[in-house]
Amino acid sequence: MQFNLKINCNIETVRNKENKMNKIFCIKSCLKPLCILTIVIVTILQSCNQNNDLVVKTENLTQFELTQPEILDVTKKGLSLQFDFRSCVDLAVDEYGLIWYDKEDSILVNNCVKSVMGKPTNREKIYFEINSCLPINKIIYIRAYIKVQGKVKYSQFVSVESQGCIAPVITKLLPEKILASKQIKIEGTNLIRTKNPSYLKISVNDYQINPDSVTEDGIYFTLPSKYFESNHFSYEMTLKIIMFGSEYPIEQKWTLTNPWRNISLSGNFPYNFSFYKGCATGYNNKGFVLFGNQNSKIYTYDADNNSWSNSDMPLSVDENSFCFNANNKIYVMTQGVMYSRDVNGSTWEQVTIYPSKYSNNKPFFHFVDNWLYIGFFQNYNSYGVREFRRYNIKENVWEKLASIPDAGGNVYSYFTFDFANKINFGTRRVNEPWEYSSNHRIWCYSISKNIWSWDFEAEYSDYPNLYDELELTSFNDGINVFIGFGENSDWPSYCADYAWNLNKKNGTWNMIPRCPSHIKLIAWFSVGRKIYLLGTDQDHIQKYFYELDTTKI
Repeated sequence: MQFNLKINCNIETVRNKENKMNKIFCIKSCLKPLCILTIVIVTILQSCNQNNDLVVKTENLTQFELTQPEILDVTKKGLSLQFDFRSCVDLAVDEYGLIWYDKEDSILVNNCVKSVMGKPTNREKIYFEINSCLPINKIIYIRAYIKVQGKVKYSQFVSVESQGCIAPVITKLLPEKILASKQIKIEGTNLIRTKNPSYLKISVNDYQINPDSVTEDGIYFTLPSKYFESNHFSYEMTLKIIMFGSEYPIEQKWTLTNPWRNISLSGNFPYNFSFYKGCATGYNNKGFVLFGNQNSKIYTYDADNNSWSNSDMPLSVDENSFCFNANNKIYVMTQGVMYSRDVNGSTWEQVTIYPSKYSNNKPFFHFVDNWLYIGFFQNYNSYGVREFRRYNIKENVWEKLASIPDAGGNVYSYFTFDFANKINFGTRRVNEPWEYSSNHRIWCYSISKNIWSWDFEAEYSDYPNLYDELELTSFNDGINVFIGFGENSDWPSYCADYAWNLNKKNGTWNMIPRCPSHIKLIAWFSVGRKIYLLGTDQDHIQKYFYELDTTKI
């Protein structure tokens, strides 16, 4: 049988002179029970304070007490003091310590805090030293506090004229590539937890920044957006910590490097059309770009003169096309037909035709050592072609290779790179239509053994993936391999601004400084150690052209 009861209670607390617990409850209730109930009221402890209420559901506790801190010594290196918790050690204390501030305030969050996690071990006096984040020749107010079940209780404050403190010692700046993350952490000692910008600031090359937060072992701050929007630069960064108006220079110097350069398209790209995914290749000082869904043109970028030109193509290309260069020639594979021309020529010749059924179901391409590798992943409704072939551009020979194993679902997107005589594939694989939660793994094909490793036996297993990108792109400068600029063409659509560099020695991916813009990557090519990336925003309205100088990474 179930009863719904409504009880209105008035509670009056009476404390005796010895401050022992003695509660009397007067209960006024209006009940309409269906049967007679015996109600047993258990004792509830309610402790009230004018600054904060602390409710502890524990029986037989003495009244909460926390003594005012006692100043023991004041020097130019800080101050020492003591206090005791008395009966507070009987409580379930989560944290205790001191707070201080430069005015009569009692808010824990926005002031300086020195804390100890857990509870005191005994009722003896607690000795504390404060040797950092103190003003010079200024009155400060200090309180002891405890935190019990998320609630904070303060002692009365004591005031003292501080004479100074020990300078902070900085040991490390994270991340090592500073612009890889917009938030920077300065690790060190002699720091105090605070969120009050009037107590502690950071000076970066004399530009003052309010930190996001400060803990006992680090200062977290965010670089201004101007550092991300500027073109590539490299200069020495000088940091200072400003505490209560006093400056503490950090002796270590860091180099702030931005390898990105935004190249304007407004004046030197005299063509008016939207960018859609295509392909590109770089040779000597030039880049050759074919934009998807565009008329039959190839566009040439002269990196030395920062100029563009175009010439005719035998047919247009789409996102399933591939462009590469070898032996002073440019090659384009599109719709199953390969064409070539001399790098400095204008006449195109048909080279070869794919010798089997050619599917536009996300074919993948990879060119290495005069061999063009072409494969086809399966789709949702069938096993697809799953054919894998390669073509030798010198000998004009096609070879059929080991078929691509069953992926167990649809491969939505991929990127490739080669290393140690293997072609490595990063795939976005799904098990059923519109279910994008499967895996982000790298698997490989052994060139020398003609064997697939679908069980993720490649040297590089999981690749980094933020949020829910459906597509990533790989790009390289002939030495370094990068992946990034994840995008989602489904709803909600977005594109990213980050990329990672592969450490080939240990197979890890390290984030590089972020690109100043979020880019839906259309095509890329490399000229020497510089990579040029063309892209748009997610709506194909804003166009971007960036240079990535890999020598600055």
